[in-house]
Amino acid sequence: QVLEQQEFVRVGGINNIHVDVRIVCATNKNLEDAISQGAMRDDLFYRLNEITITLPPLRNRRSDIPLLVDHFLEKLSILYGKTRKEIKPETMHLLQAHDWPGNVRQLENLIKQIVVRSDENIIYDTLKGPIPSQGRKGPFFEIDDDDYTLKNKVDHAISEVEKMMITKALHKTNWNRRKAAVLLDISYRSLLYKIKDYKIID
Repeated sequence: QVLEQQEFVRVGGINNIHVDVRIVCATNKNLEDAISQGAMRDDLFYRLNEITITLPPLRNRRSDIPLLVDHFLEKLSILYGKTRKEIKPETMHLLQAHDWPGNVRQLENLIKQIVVRSDENIIYDTLKGPIPSQGRKGPFFEIDDDDYTLKNKVDHAISEVEKMMITKALHKTNWNRRKAAVLLDISYRSLLYKIKDYKIID
């Protein structure tokens, strides 16, 4: 009655009481499968299912990660009375490369650890990424003990720099590829090729 008519009667009462509420439900389950398995009442599902918003997992919207990190840093620094610190570009690159099986909640909990403990290296311990050398700026990569080929390492470093700069340009232009190409001073066709080659996902 509350869902359909926005009214209810108190236990022992006789008068209808009108309520003006909006009910928002969230789940990570397939409710239609749950109905077929008898784990969800179909009448309740159809009463609740007026407007459905499907939110993709965080791994499918990596461009949101810098915005979420910025939000959590601001929110949690205020909450715990800490001086806000910025995340280094190479650290952000690692965050964007992670698959985040726990989605936004996992990201928020990781940022909380960084804020509380004032230690950005927690990210490398948690996500199993290499800790960048002290004093070195830019992208990082692990050196294979069995591979000392300078050309391979230089090519890899160049690719990492290119990928990072393209990603930053796309974020800055809100994924307007033509504007990003102008910002990077490369042709539009070259940018499209590199986005595909580096598997950069919006």
